[in-house]
Amino acid sequence: MQVHSLVNVEIILPYLRAWKKEGHIRYAGITHYEDLYLPPLLSWVERGNLDFVQVHYSIFNRKAEEQLLPAAAERGVAVLINMPFEKARLFKVVEGRELPSFASEIGATTWAAFFLKWVISHPHVTCALPFDIKSRPRRRKHRGAAGAAARSRNARTNGELYGEHSRLQPDR
Repeated sequence: MQVHSLVNVEIILPYLRAWKKEGHIRYAGITHYEDLYLPPLLSWVERGNLDFVQVHYSIFNRKAEEQLLPAAAERGVAVLINMPFEKARLFKVVEGRELPSFASEIGATTWAAFFLKWVISHPHVTCALPFDIKSRPRRRKHRGAAGAAARSRNARTNGELYGEHSRLQPDR
């Protein structure tokens, strides 16, 4: 069970912890989807006694990897990723563009798979939550959870992946 968007977290989280201790729930965590709330999420993770944190993270929004992801890993807190497709905006950015040449090496045959593989291959990410209303028709194309990780140990592929990040910036 989670405290969504940190709403009344000081009041609700103690209840969740008590329910967990009593065996009513298995996991207790906190969530937010805005970068403005990364510091409070980090603070709660650092205080301890959380099973998971849910945060916004994608190939375009990497702010969570600066402090939150390492802190969660250090404390054994699972990390769930929301909005890995930026509410389907990433598909607009890559519309009409070919996948990078190394995408086939990681089993990505669609941009959705490429973006998902990028997110879930971070060593501190536990899982991604790709569904949103705008990406509903793409559900079958999300197959990023299958096959090789996007961030392989191969330095060339890793470098190409991060290079692709900079080439995919929206036209301004």
